[in-house]
Amino acid sequence: MKTSQLALEILFPTKCAVCAKPPSLLCEACKPFPSIEVEKGDPPLWSALRYSESFSKIINAYKESNRTAIAGYLVFLLDGLLREIQLHHDFQRIVFADSSRKNYQKRGFNPVFLLLRKSSVAGKFPITKLDLARQTLDQAALSREDREKNLRNAFISPKNIQGCLILDDVTTTGATLAAMTEAVTLAGGSVTARAVLAKSFWN
Repeated sequence: MKTSQLALEILFPTKCAVCAKPPSLLCEACKPFPSIEVEKGDPPLWSALRYSESFSKIINAYKESNRTAIAGYLVFLLDGLLREIQLHHDFQRIVFADSSRKNYQKRGFNPVFLLLRKSSVAGKFPITKLDLARQTLDQAALSREDREKNLRNAFISPKNIQGCLILDDVTTTGATLAAMTEAVTLAGGSVTARAVLAKSFWN
């Protein structure tokens, strides 16, 4: 560690993304324990855990505060989820969505793709990115109806990709997953299942 980095650690020790106590980035006690669930449907939706206040702080620290070291915990969730899905579905590739230009410029990385790159389980599969047909708005501030409009026909899929597992980090209304699934099927592909790290519920 460089002298300047050591000085910063002494003056401003790393604080937990959840409880804000030093010295670790994420306390063991603050890590939400996986609770894998599947929601029946065509295709089914798998989640590693339920969205919570703790997970909200973790994913926001990762995506919005550039605390990418927290990816280790998120990859742990992803690997466990993928192993479980493999027991039930014979998917052939993993599909994720491109970031908007604004989000990529703000973060400097695609949050889902970074996790896929670090995942030992995901590394066994071909990984396909769905490009954006147009730039979209940030979903967080939009209503359910506006989220659907925002993502309608937003993604472009390669032709005829079969046996896809659609992956995103979090789902609330399901608009992103629905738009991704539609893009794959309209291009002649097939979606075996969908998956997210955390499933939230729209109020």
